[in-house]
Amino acid sequence: MKKVIFYLVTVFSLLLPVDLLALSGDLSINCNTTSVKPGQQIKCSVSGNSDGQISMVFANISANGSISIDKFRAERIWDVKTEWPNLSLSSNDKKPGVFEIGTVYLKANSAGTGNFVMSGITFTGDSGETVSVANKSVSISVISDNPNPTPTPEPEPEPAPVVKSSDSSLKSLTVSSGSIDFIPSTLEYNLEVSSNVSTIQIQAVPNDTKATVKLPDKLSLETGLNTFAIVVTAEDGSTTTYKINVNKLENIISENALLSSLNISGKQINFSSDVFEYKIGNITTSKLDINATAIDGNAKIKIFGNNNIGKDGVIIIRVTAEAGNYKDYILYVNKLL
Repeated sequence: MKKVIFYLVTVFSLLLPVDLLALSGDLSINCNTTSVKPGQQIKCSVSGNSDGQISMVFANISANGSISIDKFRAERIWDVKTEWPNLSLSSNDKKPGVFEIGTVYLKANSAGTGNFVMSGITFTGDSGETVSVANKSVSISVISDNPNPTPTPEPEPEPAPVVKSSDSSLKSLTVSSGSIDFIPSTLEYNLEVSSNVSTIQIQAVPNDTKATVKLPDKLSLETGLNTFAIVVTAEDGSTTTYKINVNKLENIISENALLSSLNISGKQINFSSDVFEYKIGNITTSKLDINATAIDGNAKIKIFGNNNIGKDGVIIIRVTAEAGNYKDYILYVNKLL
């Protein structure tokens, strides 16, 4: 009876479909953490299990988003043949059940989410049979040290460039001696002063209040030509120079010894500069009140004989020119006794 049963079991086994004897397997990924900060490392262990003896493992490994693959380290039982990102492992140590494949080291790059994915997974058994395993993935969260960073303020808009004035003209230009017909666009002026003018004062007013004016340090006059420069500097640094040429006349010594006027208090005389003798009658005082003015301001006037006038007195009014020559104006005085 036992022989019959054994025979039936053997025949029944031979008649079973081939699919009931096919290789099966699965793969799992276990990471030490799924939440890290930028710059930290994630360590993921990869293992498989099968009801048969596995001699080869093939898979494609990748990472996306905020993480990247740093390196892969296989267990010692495996010979590694890798053409990244394809992973190919083979082993002579064939064991059924759970087996360790290796460790994948991931790197957290920036805040956000990333996925570690193993796809195209295939196990090959000892007899060459293969089994395809479903894709596996692990999601990793990369959390910033400052999850709510202070927003960077928008830069202040640059102020509009300030346009500086280029006006370096004068509004007015005046001098203390002589006169000039000032026109802002005319940059040079000529004037003449007498020999007795020793200095000159210059007043210059800029057309633009933001412009500056530099006058000459020395304003004294020498005989002959004297040139003075007035420099006007605009707000933007541009300049305009005005020039004043002052011709100081030579000091000519005058020989003019004539009077321009002669007045005697209480007496009427018919005076003329080129008449040098006059008669004055009916004088009752011993001294006349005489007022004489020379034509040349540099001439000197002296009066002789005007003290204690006698009956027939003579008064001399001497005008001495700057050159030293002189003229005498004579008054013949008749005094009443």
